[in-house]
Amino acid sequence: MDNKKVMAVPRICAYLVIVVCILGIIVGSIKQIANKWRKTICQILKR
Repeated sequence: MDNKKVMAVPRICAYLVIVVCILGIIVGSIKQIANKWRKTICQILKR
């Protein structure tokens, strides 16, 4: 039992790191898209 628990911890940590990286990429891309939309909307409103 102990060996399995010890082996499971690094795997869980690895999954957490991967999930955090994916979420970071998604959030970053959403922010970039939002900034582009904001700029285009501002340009349209200024006209």
